[in-house]
Amino acid sequence: MANEPKSVLLVEDEAGLRELYEEALREDGWLVFAVGNGEEGLALAQNRAPSVAILDVMLPGMSGLDMLAAMRQNPKLAQTPVVVLSALEDIDDRARGLALGAKKYFGKNEASPKMIIEALNELTGISEKS
Repeated sequence: MANEPKSVLLVEDEAGLRELYEEALREDGWLVFAVGNGEEGLALAQNRAPSVAILDVMLPGMSGLDMLAAMRQNPKLAQTPVVVLSALEDIDDRARGLALGAKKYFGKNEASPKMIIEALNELTGISEKS
């Protein structure tokens, strides 16, 4: 399956932000699976096994950190690189996200779509530019 496109699960409840990231990711050649809550995100992750995931912390229902914990319990998803996004600069959330195995943790106010894409390419070993 070497020809499989690079895929990303994007779980973000703010529709405008989700669309902004989704568009930038698609322009960079990513196959994007985008949803607005943790339950849908977890189900999609289990069905699609994306190359990488971007999780918002504050989501309706299951939080991004709870979703990350559930992913780590699933052998199929345990090694999936995860980038966490948060509107809050909560040191406890950051520590918990990193302790759960998030590879990167960005405050939404500090992360541009370009920064996120660079992080995803780094995490997946993809460095070619389209």
